[in-house]
Amino acid sequence: MVFVLVLFFCAAAWAQSSNQTQTKEINFSELVSGVKGEEVVAVVNGKTMTAADIDRLIASLPPALQQNFVKQPKAFLEQWAMQSLIVEAAEKNKLAEQSPYKEQLELARRQILTNAQLTWLNANIVVTPEDEKRFYDANQERFREAQVRLIYIPFRTGSGSSDSKSLTEDQARAKAEKIAADIRAGADFIEMVQKHSEDSASKEKQGLLSLGVRYNTNAVPEPMRKAILSAKQGDIVGPLRHDNGFYIFRIESSKILPLYDVRTEVIEHLKNQGLRNYMEDIKKRAAVEVKNEKYFNRQSLSN
Repeated sequence: MVFVLVLFFCAAAWAQSSNQTQTKEINFSELVSGVKGEEVVAVVNGKTMTAADIDRLIASLPPALQQNFVKQPKAFLEQWAMQSLIVEAAEKNKLAEQSPYKEQLELARRQILTNAQLTWLNANIVVTPEDEKRFYDANQERFREAQVRLIYIPFRTGSGSSDSKSLTEDQARAKAEKIAADIRAGADFIEMVQKHSEDSASKEKQGLLSLGVRYNTNAVPEPMRKAILSAKQGDIVGPLRHDNGFYIFRIESSKILPLYDVRTEVIEHLKNQGLRNYMEDIKKRAAVEVKNEKYFNRQSLSN
């Protein structure tokens, strides 16, 4: 029973993944030396399967199940054989012609074809070098990256904190404002990092944040990103409040990344824009005319 439940769990996971982007094909035969695509490698329920047959089957699976096959190929084929027998029985009983299975199959078909069309469209949207440069030139600030050093002054967030050394929010704000004022008056930023900052990861690097800050750097809250990216090299930014502390930043550098560094990002954006334009057109052309408002008034039906 457990084995059968695993089979159906895999089938459900497969169905749920039908709306994901098509994944890179895995050639399992390439992982095994000396096996050619036309070579028969298994017989499943009396039917021969070549290496190429299995490669095509595995290519249709979502990534997680592809990896399961790579780890346990024989177990996968055993489950596939079991499922094939169950499907044959269902077809013999003409379940595909009965409700609700008929409607469920049609829904699955619609979902698969919708995903297939969008995947095909994405693969066939042509982005020329001219398109790349035009978008890059028109959106320079999108590609700005800042390197920063920081000082972090935390405050306690719960009224029940027993740590007598922790600061209240007002105390932390006052301390951060004093530190920022001292730095703007000429105090050495790195010395202030070593003396006051309580962010251990950056403190080990003299306050240097390990990643560059860009418009889409989710590890940095949006208000901080905006403040950092609007500042110039050498500027002191802050104190800026976050959920559990105040941050002071020094802008070490702020520059527009060259096109060759962000080309993949540009292409992805333009392809996504092409998909959005396609969906907007579909939305405009999709036509629905309600003939009976009462039928669609679910609130009245539930009363």
